[in-house]
Amino acid sequence: MAHAASIVRKETFFLLSKEMSRRGLQATWNFHGKGVPDGVGGTLKRTANDLVLRGKDITSAKSLVETIKERESLVMLYEVSKEEIAEKTLLITSENLKTVPETFKLHQIRTSICGEIWYRDVSCTCVEIYAESGHNWKRAILIVNDKHVQNKDREDSKLTGNTSRVDKET
Repeated sequence: MAHAASIVRKETFFLLSKEMSRRGLQATWNFHGKGVPDGVGGTLKRTANDLVLRGKDITSAKSLVETIKERESLVMLYEVSKEEIAEKTLLITSENLKTVPETFKLHQIRTSICGEIWYRDVSCTCVEIYAESGHNWKRAILIVNDKHVQNKDREDSKLTGNTSRVDKET
């Protein structure tokens, strides 16, 4: 049986791939170390603390999101409803998802196709042509029965190539 953390990750990877495919976007996610999310989180925490010190009541996630939106912040926040969480939970429990090999070694993933990620055990921003040995991408298909992955998704994807690397950089 797979470790609990790898089960959560394959579901997260699937949801990310599905959302990026739906929006026609490509996502790159770097693990291990500080990154943009840490900076955004710190900014939101400081902003919330400042608002409370100035007398603003922030009593829920919804009130925080509304308050940040009122301030015309460059940080875009969205409240996720209980209904949306239930919908995504139903979606991932209806899928027969594969675990990504060596999930705990991953440092970077990319995705733009529903049910498919490219991954590697290093995080870097190197240009693929000049990639050092060990920087090659590997491909993982997350859906056992592949019912959500359409040929059009594959053709439109910015990530193409064989199973060992991404052939072109966007």
